[in-house]
Amino acid sequence: MTTPYSEELAGIKVDTSGPKPPKIIVKGKKYRKPGKKGRKGKVVKNTYTGKVRVRFVGKPDRTLPDGSAGAGLNRKSVPKTRVIKKKGRTVIKVKTRDTLGNTSKTVRKVIKIKKFKKAGKRGKK
Repeated sequence: MTTPYSEELAGIKVDTSGPKPPKIIVKGKKYRKPGKKGRKGKVVKNTYTGKVRVRFVGKPDRTLPDGSAGAGLNRKSVPKTRVIKKKGRTVIKVKTRDTLGNTSKTVRKVIKIKKFKKAGKRGKK
């Protein structure tokens, strides 16, 4: 049985896929291990000294299986840029949503901030 509503709904597509996972951009002074005999040491991955600026970039919505465009990224779901000053280990987890409320996969990034040691201060009280 076909009703007049069935013909109208034939062209409607349902978007159940979320947007692509967001990108996390970290800017700060990288931490180097102390080198031997006055040489520079190696840079330690995801480890910084001092404050770190963390920026988030939202990715567009995926295309639907039939090739048409998705609903689009909700710009308000992308977190604002933030500065991390706390020493130690900080875990950042971020996910975004499209305009229909479908969520992306969660992106996780671990940032370590080491306490910067100045040379020549040893033994003073």
